[in-house]
Amino acid sequence: MTQILLGAVVAVGTSPLLAALVGVFFRFPVPFAGYQSGPRHLTGFLIGAGFYLVLGGAVLQALLGAFVGAVVYWWTGRHGRDAVGLTVGLAAACALPGVLLLSVLDWFIGDW
Repeated sequence: MTQILLGAVVAVGTSPLLAALVGVFFRFPVPFAGYQSGPRHLTGFLIGAGFYLVLGGAVLQALLGAFVGAVVYWWTGRHGRDAVGLTVGLAAACALPGVLLLSVLDWFIGDW
C-alpha cells in the first residue's frame, strides 16, 4: 500500500520539475502568456505546472503514479529497497507523458 501512495506523490511532485525541464529545452504553456521556452521563463513554467495540476492534472498524475506503485508492489513481492527506488523512478517517468502532452496540445486541438 505504501508503494501506491509513494507512486502517486512522486508523480504529482515531479510534474513541476518535469514541466520546467520540458519548457527550458522545448516549450511549455504558461497561463495567460502562451507557449514559452528557454531558461528565462523558469518561474512561469513552475507556476503554469501548478496551475494545470490544480485544474485537474494532479488527479491524472496521481492515478498514473499509483498504478506504477501497484505494479512495482506486485512485481517486487512487497519487499526490498529496490521497490522504493523503482517506484520513485518509474513514477517520475510516468509523469512525463502528461507534461509532454501539454507542451504539444496545440498540435492536436489548435491554438488555445
